[in-house]
Amino acid sequence: MTVYYLGQFPPPYGGVTVKNALLCEELSKHVAIEVLSFRETSLVHILRKVLLSRAEDVFVVGFGNKDLRRRFVKVLGTVRPAVLGRMLLIGMGGRLGHELEEDAFYARCCARMRAVCLETEGMVAAAHRAAVRNAVVLRNCRPRPESCSCAVSRERSEPLRAVFL
Repeated sequence: MTVYYLGQFPPPYGGVTVKNALLCEELSKHVAIEVLSFRETSLVHILRKVLLSRAEDVFVVGFGNKDLRRRFVKVLGTVRPAVLGRMLLIGMGGRLGHELEEDAFYARCCARMRAVCLETEGMVAAAHRAAVRNAVVLRNCRPRPESCSCAVSRERSEPLRAVFL
């Protein structure tokens, strides 16, 4: 069995590509992963790898370009729908839940996957309304800091002030 991570990674992008890199790095600590970057590998090579894959291969798909993600999933759903059952879709940020509500074929394709991992409860609720019952929450993919560098002295009599964004 080979686990493939298909994604967009930094640079030159930020946001979701950084989250993909962090998630891929964390998963690599637990299982051997072959990375296929949409920036470094041609789309034709990636499609060939997926379409000609073995029955035991697993694919983690994580990229932020909503149009590319939608087209990729729908092509697989048309050409080789059986591969969807070996796929996990990571939908970080954005409006993937609402996109599934707006596109019935896309939703049917995603419903055939092992899981559709979304960042918020609202995104999962939207996916469930689109009959994508395999949608689950995968919280924001950010590492926790090793330690807090903001030590507060108990000797101060001033009130503690904090800003949360």
